[in-house]
Amino acid sequence: MPSLLSADQRRHLEVLGATHARLVRGGCDLLEALAAVTHLVLVLEDLHWSDLATLDLLAALGRRRENRHS
Repeated sequence: MPSLLSADQRRHLEVLGATHARLVRGGCDLLEALAAVTHLVLVLEDLHWSDLATLDLLAALGRRRENRHS
């Protein structure tokens, strides 16, 4: 959740290679890995208050084509 970080902390992450696209991809991979080993329920409330990074993560999850579980 990049919005919780200061500008200096975000720049430090980018220096380490944690770009926005990589963070979104990593978030999707994390949720898929968790769902592979246990039941996973995402509760989405008050999306109108979401920051852009959260919306990007949700959009990326929605774009994933693979159906992991029937």
